Amino acid sequence: MIDQKEDEEDVRLVHRVLTGDLTAFETLVKRHQKGVYYFCLAHLKHPEEAEDAAQEVFLRAYRSLKTFSLDKRFKTWLYAIAVNHLKTRWKKQKKGLLDRIKEVFQAETEPEEKNPETLAMEDLEGERIREAVRGLPESLRTVVVLYYFEELSVSEVATTLGIGEEGVKSRLFRARKLLRQALEGG
Repeated sequence: MIDQKEDEEDVRLVHRVLTGDLTAFETLVKRHQKGVYYFCLAHLKHPEEAEDAAQEVFLRAYRSLKTFSLDKRFKTWLYAIAVNHLKTRWKKQKKGLLDRIKEVFQAETEPEEKNPETLAMEDLEGERIREAVRGLPESLRTVVVLYYFEELSVSEVATTLGIGEEGVKSRLFRARKLLRQALEGG
């Protein structure tokens, strides 16, 4: 779901950074660091690697801020930088996508009124889902993370990945089919 107020605040912060207010960039980092970190973690082996990658994404964003179009969503632009950074990283390491996802898909559990049995069942189901997502090919996993967990629209995912909207829809369809098969078969 797109948060118009958040998008407008992001644009105001970018404008402030471009006029010399560095504390505004700190605010942008604080607003988006968790999402960027988890996005990177979904594609990298270790939390430390994801942290390094997220820092690099923000460094690149800061250096490229002049190229940001104020009529666009900052979040979409930022995730495009993250995708490009990860692609560059993969090429340099010649490893491709490392098959490790942690905590990206784990909703923060409210400890209110849930008994231990319910919590254990939710943990078990969450692990089954995470395992199924880990088993998706990279191109499908990336679309799933951006669309379902980062809540980008189909259009924004397309822009972020540099593919058409029909390509995004097709990948989402294939990913859902594979996830359904994995979850029903397991």
